[in-house]
Amino acid sequence: MQGVKLTPQEKQKFLKKLLSSLGNVSKAAQSISISRNTAYEHKKADTDFAAAWDDIQDAVADAMEQELIRRSTKGYIEPVYYKGEIVGKIRKFSDRLLEFGLKGKRPEIYRERLDLNAHHTGTLDHNIQFTIDKIYADGDTHESDEPEDTEITGAAIDTSADPDGEE
Repeated sequence: MQGVKLTPQEKQKFLKKLLSSLGNVSKAAQSISISRNTAYEHKKADTDFAAAWDDIQDAVADAMEQELIRRSTKGYIEPVYYKGEIVGKIRKFSDRLLEFGLKGKRPEIYRERLDLNAHHTGTLDHNIQFTIDKIYADGDTHESDEPEDTEITGAAIDTSADPDGEE
């Protein structure tokens, strides 16, 4: 550690603020006048402090998860305004939160998928394929090795451009 000692009371105050600020380490550190880095150094050095810290972070995550479930399934009340005045209330639900929750709880079913085994088809430019074939030939090159079809299907290399900028 950098030499900043914390008393058990300061650690308790930190943990209490960590819980009340919903896991905000900066606010908890500020409550006992230390930096975030100092707090993390103490967490690394003190296993009991680290365990209590982790328990608080888990409790905060649980509370957030409960709120996600509530907003997505039971909804939340939002005021309805007309000409700047509240004229009623409406219950809204969050489909996006429901989707997010399902992706977290059942990723094997609801996560985004990317097929990395997709097969791509296409052709190489005829001249490039000829060059590749020529490079990997047994060193047995003849005039008959020239490509039979000279039609270029895609210009991979523009041979018509003058490198000196002259036409």
